[in-house]
Amino acid sequence: EEKTVEALRNFLSKGLPDFMVPARFVAMDKLPLSPSGKIDRKALPDPGEEFKTGKVFIAPNNEQEKHMIEIWAATLGIRPEVISMEDDFFALGGNSLKAVMLISKIHQRLEVQISIQMIFQNATPKSLIDHMHKIKFENYQFDAHLIPLQANGSRAPLFVVPGIEGKCFYLVEMAKALGNDQPVYGFQYMGLLDGEDPFDSIEQMAAFNISLIRKVQPQGPYQLAGHSMGGWIAVEIAKQLTEQGEKVAFLGLFDSYSPNVLREMNVHPVSSQNDDLRNLLMLLERLFAYKGTDFGYAELEENLLQMDHKNRIAHVREWIISNGLLPNTFTDKEIWQWAKLIGANSRISYEPSRINLQALLIKADITYRDHSNLSECLGWTKILDSDLEIRTSPGDHINMMSSQNAIDLAKILKENLQKSMSILEI
Repeated sequence: EEKTVEALRNFLSKGLPDFMVPARFVAMDKLPLSPSGKIDRKALPDPGEEFKTGKVFIAPNNEQEKHMIEIWAATLGIRPEVISMEDDFFALGGNSLKAVMLISKIHQRLEVQISIQMIFQNATPKSLIDHMHKIKFENYQFDAHLIPLQANGSRAPLFVVPGIEGKCFYLVEMAKALGNDQPVYGFQYMGLLDGEDPFDSIEQMAAFNISLIRKVQPQGPYQLAGHSMGGWIAVEIAKQLTEQGEKVAFLGLFDSYSPNVLREMNVHPVSSQNDDLRNLLMLLERLFAYKGTDFGYAELEENLLQMDHKNRIAHVREWIISNGLLPNTFTDKEIWQWAKLIGANSRISYEPSRINLQALLIKADITYRDHSNLSECLGWTKILDSDLEIRTSPGDHINMMSSQNAIDLAKILKENLQKSMSILEI
């Protein structure tokens, strides 16, 4: 029956955004009918009742467990009394965005900082609390710019660079789909944290990321990948590592357009360095794309044009939180810091020299622009000298990395990572 629930959720995820996929499923032999033959809604069981999986319901038995259950309930939008200590966060309707919210609420309520990878590896309230005790959480720290999305496994790690938004939270579903034996690390861009200035070149970003990579894996061969703009950084990382005498066994590009192609398409027209409105709208566009909905761009832009800088940020924060895109612990300062980073990234240009490397280009099968004059390789054969393998994966530019689409993407990725193992074996 657990497989049935998973199959139902995967099927619905193909056609619905995450927030519309039911959090709970209740099994019934048949639907109750009224004397007139219509469904008797009053006779339906409470949707919060447990799906009958044969598991024993385990209630919280101390204050810490009660707090954790309450945090989960607030994040998932369900009643705390229906959550068992052995319930899986993702089986209850959790996803990568809700995992970010869960992290924030745990930090706010329990004064404990955890990584998103920890939720994926400890997806029940009981296992998460046990793990918190095990590692003595009060002393736990993790690198702010290289996040272990899946730290365990015997295989060589895969290092993935996110797109223009600079945060790797949306990569966790893909990392999970790659399996427990494949370590995956995601980068966070410089400029996200208070007091940081973003890099102003792809070359600087790559050099910084290499310093982080070497802390995890001092020597190659290396496995690299990047989504969207992250593909540029992954290519430059590969170039610099090769120049340093290292081997790159795998280079993956996830719906990443070459810099030349983007310039021709004029996807991110350069505007004033002080165009805070554009930065905020770009942040909103990305966040709503993760959720799979439109945010009424024109109407919001018109309203924001009438406001000063401070009120614009406050209004955008209220809009984001009211739509459930981020937890209410996000401050105006954090919103603006993130928007500034996206704006800075959109203005970066990159002129890569040719590099003799094989690569895998995985394209989204849904596009929103006329690409009739665009080559199948998205411009990369002008930069990569060796063979470029091209595959297509379900979804659009953003949601190809989430839900069922992430599973399909991971299947393609697994095949090619296994091919690279022949190079990795020393």
